[in-house]
Order: sequence, then C-alpha cells, then structure tokens
Amino acid sequence: MVLWIVGFASVFLWQRNIVDGLLIFRRGAAMPVPKLRPVAFNITDFGAVGDGVMDNTAAFERAVSAISKFRSRGGAQLNVPAGNWLTALSI
Repeated sequence: MVLWIVGFASVFLWQRNIVDGLLIFRRGAAMPVPKLRPVAFNITDFGAVGDGVMDNTAAFERAVSAISKFRSRGGAQLNVPAGNWLTALSI
C-alpha cells in the first residue's frame, strides 16, 4: 500500500515539474504595458487610405512632420489601423 501511495505521489510531482518546465506554462512576470505618448494621431487624419491602391507616402510624411513637433513635450504616437498601406519613394 505504501509503495502504491509513493508511486502515485511521484506521478503528480513529475507532472508538476514537466508543466512548470514548459515555457508556455511558466508563471513569469507579465509583459509591461507600453508607455503611451501624451498626444496620439491616426494616419487617416492625414488623408491616408489603407486600401492598397492609393499612394500614402505624402500622408506618412505629413504625419512624421506633425509628430516631430512634439519632441520636446514627450513625443507623440502615430496609430496605423489594419489595412494595406501603399507607400513609395518619389524619384
């Protein structure tokens, strides 16, 4: 009977060690929440369209120019929603 209990307990300890050893089950520190900037823009505010047809290069350039003005005040962020954003360099 004692041997059966020891064997049964060892199976639980073995399973616990296996689960804790896998990366997906580890209980580490949670990923930190990214620091958001005090000012946020959306690329569509600058005339961009994420349809995969319209060239959005000028809209991205306007957005970067607007964001660069907030450098001394903690910066700004540019939110780009899901879509197909076509850009190209002018030659």
